[in-house]
Amino acid sequence: EDIDKLIESINQNIDQEQPIWMTIEHTISTYKSLHPNCIIESTTQCPDYEINIPPILTISLVTILKELFDNIFRHSNANKVISKIYISKHVIDVYINDNGVGISSDYLSTSNWHSGLHKIHELIYQLDGKISIEGDLISGTNIRFSFPILT
Repeated sequence: EDIDKLIESINQNIDQEQPIWMTIEHTISTYKSLHPNCIIESTTQCPDYEINIPPILTISLVTILKELFDNIFRHSNANKVISKIYISKHVIDVYINDNGVGISSDYLSTSNWHSGLHKIHELIYQLDGKISIEGDLISGTNIRFSFPILT
């Protein structure tokens, strides 16, 4: 029973039978409900709605999105967030922008090694992906990451 609970928590309670785009939409709609004073505009493009993504990639993507959205609502003071997610049979590509206070260019060297952003960088590295996070008071924070889909 404890093992089942552990597996559920690692899997982020993700329904593996559900298509990845539905899982993403559900995740983002949860943030819309939790933060009604923030405008969240989100698009998920998935040309092949029957695409079969390995479960570990779905779990990783949702984990990254949750950490990023949690950080936005914890630190940015943003009242608008835009996310654009593109999923093909070869790559997952994500762009997120918030209109908050931005992020320091040296955030990786000044934050704790166990911070959520460090974990995201490590996870994307393990997925053989790329990530860029930058921002300022004018443009807020811009996040872009992608990783290949290897089946």
